[in-house]
Amino acid sequence: ATGAEALALAKSTETTLVFMDITIQGPIDGIETARRLSSRMDVPIVFLTAHTDTGTIQRAKRERSYGYLVKPFEERELMTTIEMAVSRHKSDMPARLIEQAIASAGIGVILAAVAGPAHRTTMCNHAFEQMSGYAADEVIGRSPWFLEGEATNREASERLRVALDGGGDCQVSYLVYRKDGSPFWVDVVLSAVRGSTGKVTHSLLCFTDASARKRAEGAPVLDS
Repeated sequence: ATGAEALALAKSTETTLVFMDITIQGPIDGIETARRLSSRMDVPIVFLTAHTDTGTIQRAKRERSYGYLVKPFEERELMTTIEMAVSRHKSDMPARLIEQAIASAGIGVILAAVAGPAHRTTMCNHAFEQMSGYAADEVIGRSPWFLEGEATNREASERLRVALDGGGDCQVSYLVYRKDGSPFWVDVVLSAVRGSTGKVTHSLLCFTDASARKRAEGAPVLDS
């Protein structure tokens, strides 16, 4: 009946499929309950609702729903939705494993779209947030160059830009800036990501804090 009950039940059982009514009792609705559930376990979720407004559907889509049933529904429709949800969840497994690996990686990772002049960042992981001081919602939508500043090596920066523009690979070390303005050295590895057609669609940028190594090498580290 409530989101809290659903989360507790899912935790105590070996859940393989969830039907989540969007309108439930308590302080959180079914969509928020599904979001919290998805962060704890890898399980397909099908939403049930009597509402078909665009806003509700879009919210449900953002939580990667595996089905959407409008009440009342027939048994045949229910069975088809179950089969599709289970099949899609199984086929999505490799992509979900990659997402989980990136999210838990110990190095900073961002993904930037190749299309468009700004090469908009589409995702970043927790390690990048910790390294840069920026939250994910402050990173998404910006160009990959927002960490650069006055003392950033322009030659290294240009090499990265050329590689991203051309859908190539590149590796540089240069000085960048955290959100609080403090400078630090990073090793950046840029790799092209190709879609199903072989065309480069994104670039993956991996950041490793290189400040300790650069200090040992005698490189200058500026005061913030």
